[in-house]
Amino acid sequence: ASKYFKYKLKALFFVGLSWIFLLSAFWPYSIDFILMLTTGTALDKGTYWFLVFLFYPLFIVLWMFGFTELLYHSKRKILRIIFIIQAVVGEAFLIIAYFTDSTLIGSGETPSIITSIYAMVLIIIFLITGLLLVRNGLKSDNKEIRLKAIFLLVSFILFGVTTSVALGEETELSRIIIISILVITAFCFYIGFILPEFIKNRLLKDYSEKEMELKV
Repeated sequence: ASKYFKYKLKALFFVGLSWIFLLSAFWPYSIDFILMLTTGTALDKGTYWFLVFLFYPLFIVLWMFGFTELLYHSKRKILRIIFIIQAVVGEAFLIIAYFTDSTLIGSGETPSIITSIYAMVLIIIFLITGLLLVRNGLKSDNKEIRLKAIFLLVSFILFGVTTSVALGEETELSRIIIISILVITAFCFYIGFILPEFIKNRLLKDYSEKEMELKV
């Protein structure tokens, strides 16, 4: 039990950090908003897109650290090495491109083809590994684990939708849609990994009552 608790805490630590850096892609929205209110100016597009993608290489490393605490233990070392290498290469590209030709990262209202493809590959890896966790959880005989898996499934689906919108051309409407979906996504993701007692007790109680009704 103590061994499970230790690994669970490590997984939550890495997953929590990865989620913070994943959402860092949306920090420039907030920075732009604050700058417009205080100075009347916005970030130049080179800096804007640089900040959008800056922490993406780190996000996937932290996510894979958390993922391999829960699944694929035997391949943990090689997977972590691979993603650390991609992070070093990815960060190097972003920094060099920013100081030499920021259009390689993004310009105007859209990211470049290079960064779009790179981000999509990372997001696809994130979604596939996330769905592997969900599948594993749904197979469990433990009702609490299955409940967590359902919330995680919803969060991964919503995040996939959000990413599709975010990688397109930016408009005020798309920003509102993205932020709205992200709030729901973050809530479902939190429940999927933490599952607060009051939510667990309420939902599992309702589920048990429905099971009893069906048996009767």
